[in-house]
Amino acid sequence: MTTTTTETLDFPSVQWFRALADAVTADEQRYRHLGTTDCTVALQVGNSGFRLTFEAFDFSEVTDWDGSEPVDCVVS
Repeated sequence: MTTTTTETLDFPSVQWFRALADAVTADEQRYRHLGTTDCTVALQVGNSGFRLTFEAFDFSEVTDWDGSEPVDCVVS
């Protein structure tokens, strides 16, 4: 029997992006065909910034981003 827990998270937030990363990792076979990447992406959502790090098949890190740390690209 599978148990599913639903938690409401604010968007945008580090917790929301971390939950997204965890969901993708939990269903790896669904996304693996997209291939690998090694990059750091900044997402600017309104006044909030987030830094997402991808390594091979992993969505490895999510942090708040204020523009001071280097990234490979910015999406706003």
